[in-house]
Amino acid sequence: MRRSTLPSRLTVFGFLTCFLLSGSPARALNFDFSVTEQPGSGNFNGTFTGEVFGLTDNATGAASSVEIDTLPAGFTNDYGTLPIVVTNFVDIPINSFTVSGGQITGALFGAEDLTTTDEFVLASGEDNFFGNAEGQDIGNFASASSTFTPAGGGAPELDASQGLSAFALACFTLALFGERRKGSA
Repeated sequence: MRRSTLPSRLTVFGFLTCFLLSGSPARALNFDFSVTEQPGSGNFNGTFTGEVFGLTDNATGAASSVEIDTLPAGFTNDYGTLPIVVTNFVDIPINSFTVSGGQITGALFGAEDLTTTDEFVLASGEDNFFGNAEGQDIGNFASASSTFTPAGGGAPELDASQGLSAFALACFTLALFGERRKGSA
């Protein structure tokens, strides 16, 4: 008579499951931003809004994308349509966002489109700018204050080790049920 190894396999299965479930997947965070012109600091009054994509909580890193969604009336859009994907500008000398406890606590992003000479700076506080480097037709926002608010749920992202662990768990589960089925036949 063959001795059953089912209890030992269930024990291994239980430990493996606990191990896999103990890690939580990283979640890419997105934030809405709003930049409002301070009276007298540029040649437009109003607000432009957008979104910062792909940040990680409790870390400093680069955004995967920065987009401008709205512009105030009268502000010339050299790109024709919205959103303006600022991360597609040719030159991005700085792209650094610090997120702590689900909030942006520090930001410094700068981009220049060398074909239009448009510049965009998004920063914590009041050192924001969007306009034409040569002061031409697009208009300028300068010394504008910025606010950042969480944009809602990003999709969970599994790192490579979590994906491999999930695959190993699936293979072990299939093997366990295959052995169990053989034993009952």
